[in-house]
Amino acid sequence: MSARTIWTLLAPVRGRIVAALVVQVIASLLSVVPFWALAILIDRALSGRVDDLTAPLIAFVTGLGLSAGLGALALFISHLADVELQAELQLTLADRIGRLPLEWSADRSSGSIRQLLNDDVKSLHHLVAHVLVEIVAGVLTPITGLVFCYALDWRLGLAATAPMVLYALLFSALAGKETKTGMAAINDALHTVSNAIVEYVNGISVLKVFTRDAQGFRRFTGASEHFRHTFRAIAEPQIRAQSIAVSALSAPVVAATVLGVGIWSHHRGWSSPGELVVVTTVAMLVPVGISTVALSTQARRTAQEAAQRIADVLREPVRAVAEPAAEPMDGSFELVGVSYAYPDGPEVLHDVTLSIPDGATVALVGPSGSGKSTLAALMAGLREPTGGTIAIGGVDRRRIPEMRMRQHLTAMLQDSTLLRLSIHDNIALAAPGTTRAEVEDVIRAVGMYDRIVATPHGFDSIAGVDTYLSGGEAQRIVAARSILAGSAILVLDEATSAADPEAEHRVQQAVDRAVVGQTLIMVTHRLATATGADLIVVLEDGRIVETGRHHDLLAADGLYRRMWSSAVVGADR
Repeated sequence: MSARTIWTLLAPVRGRIVAALVVQVIASLLSVVPFWALAILIDRALSGRVDDLTAPLIAFVTGLGLSAGLGALALFISHLADVELQAELQLTLADRIGRLPLEWSADRSSGSIRQLLNDDVKSLHHLVAHVLVEIVAGVLTPITGLVFCYALDWRLGLAATAPMVLYALLFSALAGKETKTGMAAINDALHTVSNAIVEYVNGISVLKVFTRDAQGFRRFTGASEHFRHTFRAIAEPQIRAQSIAVSALSAPVVAATVLGVGIWSHHRGWSSPGELVVVTTVAMLVPVGISTVALSTQARRTAQEAAQRIADVLREPVRAVAEPAAEPMDGSFELVGVSYAYPDGPEVLHDVTLSIPDGATVALVGPSGSGKSTLAALMAGLREPTGGTIAIGGVDRRRIPEMRMRQHLTAMLQDSTLLRLSIHDNIALAAPGTTRAEVEDVIRAVGMYDRIVATPHGFDSIAGVDTYLSGGEAQRIVAARSILAGSAILVLDEATSAADPEAEHRVQQAVDRAVVGQTLIMVTHRLATATGADLIVVLEDGRIVETGRHHDLLAADGLYRRMWSSAVVGADR
């Protein structure tokens, strides 16, 4: 990942980061003041000039305090930047994901999206709060110290530098070359583990019913083992190289090197005792800075990988509105040559052309896998066609602003999601400002009033906290929400698949009463529900094979007739 990309991602806190780095640069430059003062103190003390120790002592304490204080201030500023960036990024990512085409979310697992919003954002903590400041401190402070050593005596400077050169040579010879591919492999393995956890938790009840919970656990442990082996293969050479090379920076090796050269230099009259002590001290402190930089390498690369994924999402194109923007005039649909292929998959809808007048009730039927739900998703704007055009209310859908389209069209899918809000707020979500009386009326219409008032806090009960609703009950709550929206178009995709026949009948009656004058598109596998539709669209293998009313399609003696006959025979049995 390029430095430019990271710098762009850090734009919201760039000022604070620059301020932290400037403060750390000053702290690093001031770090030589205590050493300079210490050399003077030692030489004056050894020469008997005890009356001249006050000034260098003050300089020593002041320099030490300023260097340490400014270093702490730099970290404080960078931590403030980190807190601000995490909050900003999570809000920005949530907003971006909310404005991306809905198929972006549909094509990704909940585990990968959770990793992006939570883990990846948190991975930037080390980069922002520590790495940038600590790299400046870990590089500039030792360099400043070494320059100071060379200024005192170039021979002592060379002695102080020698252990670092030996360390670099040993590490580069033993570590091999770690590439970005290796880090990507670690991230992919971690992503697989995250998905395996989500899949195992979500499917554990099914696995237990069929006594296959061990199978699900094996998939999780297999993913974990793969991650462990991948990480070990990449990290082990680095760890081995570090453990051997770091011996060159150990205190005995550094001290022996500098003292050996320093004693020889002192005997030759080239350096003073104070200079020898100071250079030895600086040389022994230099590895601390190197270790800080080395230890942050893994965290820095992890953060860079996370930053790349975040940047990729922020670069994803949002749904574009073609100019000029327009308002749909009614609830009519016009599909011309529409096709659709899932990402990296075959085409599942082929050349679909369909005209639906305003206020019509349309049923999409067909065998499993015929493309009913995909067509409904395209009509609801949950996916974008890969070919052809869709017009709503006489306007190309691409010209309708997202907010206006969501007001004009409501979709109710098989997956009935209730937010962790009160039952009232879940129902009124589509129509803010709805009164309690209006909510109670619509919930009576779908036959859920008695169930809700029996919960601990009635309509104020929090879904998933105060009360837990079955799949069929949740579908009826979502049906009430969709009815209350009052949109010009209502798209239902097996909206009552989890409800019992009586509840389904109640919901269907409520929908029929509510959508008078509205356009209703419904996907159903229960053909009895489709008999009263103004238009029945029969799909097979991603193509429309028949259209018409119930009695016309029975007379046509085609696929619909065969499906109807099978349904009747099944009911008789």
